[in-house]
Amino acid sequence: MANELRTNPRHGFPYEQLIATVIDGKMPSLTDFRAVPCEDMSCSGIAFYLAEEPKANEYVVALGKAPSMIYLCARVVQVRQVPRKGRLWHRVGCQFTGRARVEQSTLGVVRVFDVPETPMQITQRTQTEPEQTAIYADSNHEEAFAMPAACD
Repeated sequence: MANELRTNPRHGFPYEQLIATVIDGKMPSLTDFRAVPCEDMSCSGIAFYLAEEPKANEYVVALGKAPSMIYLCARVVQVRQVPRKGRLWHRVGCQFTGRARVEQSTLGVVRVFDVPETPMQITQRTQTEPEQTAIYADSNHEEAFAMPAACD
């Protein structure tokens, strides 16, 4: 069995979320995001599936539903092939490394924090920002996923 790299308990999250690659430090634009199936998520990371091998070591993950999306930078910490729906997929495990936001003038995503926030800081801030309290939802926005308050 592989070494456990998780610092927080993950919760099953069988929904699609939006991701975009960060290539050579260049942040994506809104048109670069695509929906991917997810496996699980915690305060400190997310795991999702890609049909192809990941082309980057960093992604931006868009969580929530418009207009209150939250954008998190995520660093790839593990990739492995797993059988899923009759074929091999790449399961990509990522650690959240900070926040990003949309620059309205260019519709591009910009990094907000170069130094990562702790998962507790992200949780505390989202609890105090009412428009972003239901930050985890499937891309069809049919069901929200509430993270536990004890994320640290």
